[in-house]
Amino acid sequence: LAVLFISLVLSYVMVPVLLRLGVRTIPEVLTRRFGGKCGTYVGLVSVIAGVLVKICVVLYSGSVILKVLLGWNAALSLCVL
Repeated sequence: LAVLFISLVLSYVMVPVLLRLGVRTIPEVLTRRFGGKCGTYVGLVSVIAGVLVKICVVLYSGSVILKVLLGWNAALSLCVL
């Protein structure tokens, strides 16, 4: 319940500020506030983290499917994938 309250308060306060600044992403905010290098760094970290998370999910789900269909263990399935 506290998370809902805090989310509402933050959105009520931050959305007008972000709209006034004309920014759409957090790296844009950081670029304006701290310079180009900070925004670029956060953008790259976000992209790399997103790709790594998606790769982990795809590999795990693929190994589960191979385990169910072919009866392979998880390590063999991951090596094949």
